[in-house]
Amino acid sequence: MEELEAYYHDADYQRQALKGCSVPWTAASISPSSRVIPCLDLECGDLRQQSFMEIWNGARYRKFRRVFRKEGRFPVCHRCCV
Repeated sequence: MEELEAYYHDADYQRQALKGCSVPWTAASISPSSRVIPCLDLECGDLRQQSFMEIWNGARYRKFRRVFRKEGRFPVCHRCCV
C-alpha cells in the first residue's frame, strides 16, 4: 500500500525498473481524436487517414522502436502503469 501511495502522490517516486519493456511492440493507445500513440505523447498516425496496420508498421513507429531499443527506458518510463 505504501508503494501505491507513493506512486500517486510523490512526483519523484521511482518505480523499480522493469526489464525488457515490450510496450512499443505489443500495445498502442488510441486517442478519442483517432491518434495512435505508442507511449509518452508521440503521435505515430491518425486512423482517419491510415489503417492501424499502416501506422503500426509505419516509419514513425519503427523509428520509435529503434530509438527505444537503443536508448532503453526513457525518463518518463518510471511512471508507466504497465
